[in-house]
Amino acid sequence: MNYSEFLKMTEKGEIEPLYLFYGEEELLIGDALSRILDRTMVVDSRGFNYDIFDGDKTNISDVLAIAESFPFCSPWRVIQIKNINLMPAEGLELLLQYIKKPSPTTCLILVAAKPDMRKRFFREVKEILSPIQIQPLSGIRLISWIKSKAKYLDFTISDDAISFLIERKGDDLWGLLSEIEKLSLYLEEKKVARLEDVKAVISGEETPSIFDLTGSLGEKNAGDSLRLLSLLLISGEPPLVVLSMMVRQFRIIWRIVESKETGRSMGDLLQEIGIPHGKRDKIIKQSEGYTYRELSRILSLFLKADLELKSSRIAPRIVLEALILKICLPV
Repeated sequence: MNYSEFLKMTEKGEIEPLYLFYGEEELLIGDALSRILDRTMVVDSRGFNYDIFDGDKTNISDVLAIAESFPFCSPWRVIQIKNINLMPAEGLELLLQYIKKPSPTTCLILVAAKPDMRKRFFREVKEILSPIQIQPLSGIRLISWIKSKAKYLDFTISDDAISFLIERKGDDLWGLLSEIEKLSLYLEEKKVARLEDVKAVISGEETPSIFDLTGSLGEKNAGDSLRLLSLLLISGEPPLVVLSMMVRQFRIIWRIVESKETGRSMGDLLQEIGIPHGKRDKIIKQSEGYTYRELSRILSLFLKADLELKSSRIAPRIVLEALILKICLPV
């Protein structure tokens, strides 16, 4: 079963006793859980019939005792186990026995960001149910998601307004949801959000930080990097400061690549550099897209751009835009 099929089934009120959702789009997984809850019980009964557990901190016996008990004043009981891939092997073994013969009045939802589908537990689960992969939205699916969120807040949004919203926020679902919620408040009694409404709401947003640009550049996202550069320069960020932060980002990537070769502890390196825990996975992932040869080429581009910014008559914006394109789209 894919996510679209899941949506169609729940729209009809068809609920399965077992689900496995996996992927890193937490907002979409949250949407899926909300749909299940909305179709299994009223809000007032959730305190008695909805339980959440964490795979690496849970006594599986407690979970199974609840799963096998009857719901209270409701046709369904719902149990969510987050981080199921972190549950100890003995817990997974007991859980697997339950999954083979689940309670017909309990909906058990297993959630994992990056499960190893080669492991025995997940292999056997796949034979019993169809895991649902939650993938990032793009194209028509992203547009449909935006329309559905607007509809939930009791307004519609024009196609050109959606295009502008996606142009500014990309596929960042949390960012898009924030803007949609702000639109709902801005519209008041109006029922249609048009392009001018979206522009009015977004024009008041904070200028992106220079770290947004360096992060996008590290991911080789040319379009987003150019957009962020434009916003930063308009806000008055000095071009040489922008360049220096670009250089810093790639020096960090160089050191990560180097540490993989030497076997140095990644945690020690990132702590030494001063990368916050919440940003470490992202920059490590970025480093996987670079080789020493490519990093050497990029560092030489920085030297050339620095010289041009200090001595050339070329507009700083042109220098930095060309630099971004050479980094993200090498020929």
